[in-house]
Amino acid sequence: MRTLSARGLAVAAGLLLPLLLVASVAFGAEAPLSLRILWDRPLPAACAGAFDLRWASDESVYLALGPKGVVEMSLQPFGERIETIVPGTGTPGGFFFSQHLATHGEEILAGAFLAALTWRTRKDPVRREAAPFDFIEDLDLHGGKVIVLGARRDDEGEYAPEGEIAWFGTLTAGLEDLRPVVFDSRGPRAPNLNACPLFGLGSTRFLADGSFVVVPGVQAGAHHFDAAGKLLRTWDTVALGLTDDCARLTREEAARILSPPERWEWLDARRTLDEIVPLPEGVGLLVRSVPGGRQQWELIVLALDGGVLGRVPLPISPINEITHLKADLRGRRLALLVMASSPDLVSPLLPGRLVMVALGRSAGGDSQ
Repeated sequence: MRTLSARGLAVAAGLLLPLLLVASVAFGAEAPLSLRILWDRPLPAACAGAFDLRWASDESVYLALGPKGVVEMSLQPFGERIETIVPGTGTPGGFFFSQHLATHGEEILAGAFLAALTWRTRKDPVRREAAPFDFIEDLDLHGGKVIVLGARRDDEGEYAPEGEIAWFGTLTAGLEDLRPVVFDSRGPRAPNLNACPLFGLGSTRFLADGSFVVVPGVQAGAHHFDAAGKLLRTWDTVALGLTDDCARLTREEAARILSPPERWEWLDARRTLDEIVPLPEGVGLLVRSVPGGRQQWELIVLALDGGVLGRVPLPISPINEITHLKADLRGRRLALLVMASSPDLVSPLLPGRLVMVALGRSAGGDSQ
């Protein structure tokens, strides 16, 4: 009978890993939460440079494709149907750069990294647009309410006069009712945010009950607000291991890390947030780190009472040395967009992948 060598066993284990239970974490007296990778596939060429994703239906996802707009892509069969939802640049009714994406019901909100937001519904494709921001780090949408992490000017044109860095408003008012809910900890003109502009350190997300979470990333704190925008609680992100070094950068240090490769080296030396995931168990923080030169991710799960439920490793293979994750949850299925930047910051995103993960309880079996 033939036997495998130690090396052969290691290779076999690596090949089988995506099909097995890959991570679990104990949640008090409850059964451990488990994550199981169902599949990991390269995006089709038409969707290769995706920046963000959201579930569209049980069998499709929306993808934000930058200058190519927003599309809905089928999962079964994978990538066979690709329908344009928000046209891109050069198309009548198009939007110039869909980088950030949020959806709720029939409503679709897309944002560019600079200035503009656009929204529409599936039934009414007429574009509505606002350009109230100097730059946008992240955004989300729920029941016509919008939360935006970014910087903007007041009615007199003064930039972040009180250090405002996160905003809450409604689509029904055309975002004319935006009001600040999070402020830069160093005050006027948002020096923390401006020290790390467009670094992708922060995130925001609505939860199922209409409340929302803002993690600025450029400073300490994960903030949970109710559906009306009242602060409920704050978690200490430094205690969780996230880095808040933007709040301590001098102007000279901030200028040095604006361009590659200094930017990538600086980010890789820190634990940073890629995404917020609204979990049934609480709030999931998808955290990236690069210990020993190896990129890795973990899901830190926060309880809505202000505690921390646990941590779950995510064994995702990076595309290159500048790989990040975006995520969305539907039921117990977590869709992960694996995306990679070009080192020169000029070329478009490299071809990405879509990874499907099942959430379950390891003692009682994974639900799908």
